[in-house]
Amino acid sequence: MVVIILGFFILFIEPRIKNALVWRHFVQDIREIGKDEYDDVISNVPFWRKVKIFFGLLVSIFYPENLIFNRITKNANKKRENAILSHLLLVKLSSTRKTIVFWTENLFLILFFIALFVFIKSVGVF
Repeated sequence: MVVIILGFFILFIEPRIKNALVWRHFVQDIREIGKDEYDDVISNVPFWRKVKIFFGLLVSIFYPENLIFNRITKNANKKRENAILSHLLLVKLSSTRKTIVFWTENLFLILFFIALFVFIKSVGVF
């Protein structure tokens, strides 16, 4: 049962994260963040930005083509903040894809082989 749920989860989550990553790369405007402050933006993330990024990540998984943090505005500070949040969401999507998908695929394989072994033992082939 767990193998079936994990398999469905992997089939559901991986293409959506890839789609969201491609979409984010397409709509992101990194020019709003200065090159000198780029590392500072990535390393020092306040709590309220982390909360916004988490909810943006959830929305991106269920609706990859969303425009969160990419709304058109004339306010320079809001435009810069949206560019920072969009870039941080892109970084978070990438790290989520690397960690969650990697570990769920490995867990799926391990559980699949255990279930296969148990099934073969229960049939009495060996």
